[in-house]
Amino acid sequence: MFIRCTGHKNKPILDNLKYIASCGKSIEIRIPYVPLFNDNQIEKIVAFLSKIKTITKIRLLPYHNYARSKYNSLDMVNTLPQDLPNKDALQKAEDLLKNIKVLHEGI
Repeated sequence: MFIRCTGHKNKPILDNLKYIASCGKSIEIRIPYVPLFNDNQIEKIVAFLSKIKTITKIRLLPYHNYARSKYNSLDMVNTLPQDLPNKDALQKAEDLLKNIKVLHEGI
């Protein structure tokens, strides 16, 4: 899905994250949560992040459709996702991400 949305692989991002962690730098992770795009990837994200020991904070950023009015006012076609995260799915993702906090003291 990442390639379809961005045109690129996420390997450089993941490699950079590992490199920054290997330098002992504190890392804050921000994860956009977009239904039908990455909502089915949370377990993989958690598995990857649980290996990063210098994470100090993780923020889950639920997708919103606030830009809809901008598209309308500019008379542009809105190509953004229309589905908003449902509360249960969002809570499940947050619960999975909280498991990483157990693995890293101080988060």
